[in-house]
Amino acid sequence: MLKLMCRSNGIADIADITGHSTTTVRRHLARFGEGLKALHERLMRGVQIEHIQADETWGFVHAKSASRVKPGSKTVPVEYGEYYLWTALDPVSKLLVTWLVGERNGESAAAMMTDLSARIENHVVITTDAFRPYEKAIDDAFGTTATHVILKKKCRGGWDRETGDSWVKVFGITKKARNQAKVDLTRASTSLVERHNLTIRNFVCRQTRKTLKFSKKLENHRHAVAIFMAYYNFSRSHRGLPERHWTPAMKAGITTRPWEYEDLMNEIEDYWHRKEFAPAAPGRPAPVYEPLAKGTTSPKPYFVMVSNRKNDAKIHKGSCGNCRHGRGRSGNAVSTEWYAFDTEIEARDCARALSPLQYSDCALCITGHYSRLGTNKYDSR
Repeated sequence: MLKLMCRSNGIADIADITGHSTTTVRRHLARFGEGLKALHERLMRGVQIEHIQADETWGFVHAKSASRVKPGSKTVPVEYGEYYLWTALDPVSKLLVTWLVGERNGESAAAMMTDLSARIENHVVITTDAFRPYEKAIDDAFGTTATHVILKKKCRGGWDRETGDSWVKVFGITKKARNQAKVDLTRASTSLVERHNLTIRNFVCRQTRKTLKFSKKLENHRHAVAIFMAYYNFSRSHRGLPERHWTPAMKAGITTRPWEYEDLMNEIEDYWHRKEFAPAAPGRPAPVYEPLAKGTTSPKPYFVMVSNRKNDAKIHKGSCGNCRHGRGRSGNAVSTEWYAFDTEIEARDCARALSPLQYSDCALCITGHYSRLGTNKYDSR
């Protein structure tokens, strides 16, 4: 599954190739993405870089705009629409120092540059396009430890009346260092990071402009990007480097050899092992949930059914007829455990704690409808 996720395969393709269900593939997508994001956070610290090229790539989640969403639809996620992938590339080692999935505004630019400043120790020259939020974001995040060079392109566009195709031609480029800083403008460019946008669209199918493999959920979109970023930095040899079969992480001095898929899987398993056995925060002990004893029931209005066979949890009401008519609530179930609660919030907290990667509401008694991808409310594609 990890190999296929790194090589631009969609959820349905991976399920068809491996023989697993799409629900299982989506659960592993979240597991891999969170683990490899933690790997990036741990190793991408204290890097020595002289130049950075920054840019943002267009993408979308669920729908490109609100006009494409059916009014009153119950399957529309809370976060949808256009989302950009912000990247910061080292032109020498081809290392992706940091990345961010967010909107194209000042808040995302500030978050991006703040994270970038925490990873670089020395003075750096940052080259961006003429997007205005970059100026304030770099000043606030770096102060005097960075020089900002703005590259502005003069473009001319049009369209062919016969074919209907549009075209854009660049006929002039200007470079300017802000605050009259002395810097070698011949090395200031955004060509490599713009070329890297093509690599992203080639290896992350969700970033393709016209596709049916687009993300239906923002969280899973971030997981897919995190998987590719780890694969690109640590496992994939870059042909633009003078050293053959070197990865960007090797060129930057972070690792000494290309990582195999088994190395990435070991990092993922170690992360989840540490997270599972991490001590609770002081003063806030983790809640302990006791299932219903065999042969007993409860008058409470909400129940959580945890399936040990499917590794998922589902929230039901006491009046639900979709859970084998409530036979499991009497404590006689063999492969499931039942937990009783007074409120729906308490039941959802229990489901999230016992099965963080796979929990949902009952499609009949809670949501009142079946979704297009099944009855799972939280684990959409």
